[in-house]
Amino acid sequence: MIYLNTSATIWAAKSAKLLGIPVISHIREDLRGMNNYVIRSKIQSWSDKIILISNWMKRFFSSNKTVVVHNAVALDDFKRLDPDRIKLEFDLKGKIIVFVGTLEERKGVRHLINAFPAIRAAVPDARLLIVGKPLPGQNSYGNMLKTLAKDRNITFMGTRPDVYDVMAASDLLVAPSLSEAFGRIIIEAMACGKPVVATNVGGIPEIIEDGKTGLLVPPGDEKSLADAAIKLLTDKPLADSLAAAGQKNVEQRFDLGIQVKKIEEILDEYLKK
Repeated sequence: MIYLNTSATIWAAKSAKLLGIPVISHIREDLRGMNNYVIRSKIQSWSDKIILISNWMKRFFSSNKTVVVHNAVALDDFKRLDPDRIKLEFDLKGKIIVFVGTLEERKGVRHLINAFPAIRAAVPDARLLIVGKPLPGQNSYGNMLKTLAKDRNITFMGTRPDVYDVMAASDLLVAPSLSEAFGRIIIEAMACGKPVVATNVGGIPEIIEDGKTGLLVPPGDEKSLADAAIKLLTDKPLADSLAAAGQKNVEQRFDLGIQVKKIEEILDEYLKK
């Protein structure tokens, strides 16, 4: 059997089909739109089963071969966090917001930077940490963000191997994406016991129940983004309630062991054939 863990390797499936070998395609990318029509059609033609990471992605596939298995986290990775080291390294004080992701337009970090002055007006000691780097060849976009963020109490941390510690040192994670097939960083923040503000796009509403496990805002709406962040930074009981519910949500629905078992069952089905 051939197990493909990204659409980028779908061309290997053609050889497998010619050899009569079953193909399981695990697709994690946003493949909507006409630009991705060819790759979607090849995935559907050459795959025996298509695993998608959100129900939202299913609308772009006409095949009955699809099954949804959400992304997951290993909960044990969140039991040994060291937020104090991060706070000491970056002299973190006051209320800390964190963004984690690639620095590209799709991730919406520009809107978060634009919303941050309004957040600081309401929460003067707020500070924004941005973890991540631009995509290859897009350094100019990263430089534009840094220029936009100048004098706004925003720190660009680059890529780091201790992202979970950074999240643990924060008060709030904001995921302002304009497009997101799932939103793995959201379940990682929840596993850290942190409240989340995210946009109501793609697969994100399958993770967050608005007002219960986090707050959802319209994509690109900088005022709503600022208002939601202010709400959680100034209302500790609400923030703690959402954080606790989010953490329980991850434990019950996005634990790695649960999702791995689902994938194993799919693989076993075809191995037995």
